[in-house]
Amino acid sequence: MQNARITVHPSQQRMQVRLDGILLADSSNTLELREHGYPPRH
Repeated sequence: MQNARITVHPSQQRMQVRLDGILLADSSNTLELREHGYPPRH
């Protein structure tokens, strides 16, 4: 990939991670990863 670049940006969006109904992570201080041509990821 030529000029592939991922940028990281602070986000105030609350994120929760659950596995089989068990809360593994809960944060409102998350990071958003952005790469041209792809949707943002948290």
